[in-house]
Amino acid sequence: RAGQTFITWREPEPLLAREDAPIEDLNKARAAAAASHGVRYKIYRSTEAMTAATVARAELVDEVDGFTIWNGERYGVYPDDKSPALRYAVRDGEPPAPPGTGIYVHKPAAPGRAWYAVVLARDGAEDFSALEGEGRASGPIDEVAGPGEPVLQRVEKPRTFAYVDNPTLEYYVRWESPPASNLPSRPFDYMLGVPPRANSPSPACVALHCWGGNLNEGYGWWYGASDGAILLATNQIPYDWWAAYHESLHTLKPFKEGMCRNFTQRRVWAFVEWARDKLKIDPNRIFVAGNSMGGSGVSHWLRHG
Repeated sequence: RAGQTFITWREPEPLLAREDAPIEDLNKARAAAAASHGVRYKIYRSTEAMTAATVARAELVDEVDGFTIWNGERYGVYPDDKSPALRYAVRDGEPPAPPGTGIYVHKPAAPGRAWYAVVLARDGAEDFSALEGEGRASGPIDEVAGPGEPVLQRVEKPRTFAYVDNPTLEYYVRWESPPASNLPSRPFDYMLGVPPRANSPSPACVALHCWGGNLNEGYGWWYGASDGAILLATNQIPYDWWAAYHESLHTLKPFKEGMCRNFTQRRVWAFVEWARDKLKIDPNRIFVAGNSMGGSGVSHWLRHG
């Protein structure tokens, strides 16, 4: 899909099986899994048909935990424990994938043909038995290189939102990779707000929320809505004041290796550019607005053009 390969699998023993689990249960399950160091999933990629005999020549793309389908960040970094833990939809407008689904989104560096396999690891020991025999890995897949694109999660039509009556709110997720994130297959939530009387081409307000806010609130206003401005918003994760964070964050690399980079600005602006083409946004009428920490972000963004 637009330069990204979506890999999904069924987990033999889901670490969280409740469809209506709240954020509180998701956090508890994650903490228990982290303490046990038990179950991991390793994603392998090969340019030849992959079996138990050939997997040693395959590339280990990454390893992930058993919670990749769960969206614990929809409400920002300070969610209400009782709020429902959402799950990701893998294709535009489809229902969320069921509990027990794993997902990894790989961004190949170049076009070509590839095979993929997901291997279960328990306490570090990998089980390759599922690859015994021919044709057990997924493939061949003809991949293309590209930036990827957001996946529509749902559409809401509230009666009012941010003092705008009858808007349409489209919620998306894009699995980011460097240079838009320091980690690969990193999901981020985005929102497009369309007023009932949008112009064509439309102005657009890129909204940066405050400390404790999220993509639905904390940026002060839907500026320009009366002039038909589109609203674009996302969650600030991690908190870098909309400026930059270290490329070693959440890795085993020390901070003395590498540097801070403007991952947040890059990913937000990539979403703006995608939305510009989708909604016929006027590129000369895109403006940034924020409140508190978001206002600080606006200053950073203006400094760096």
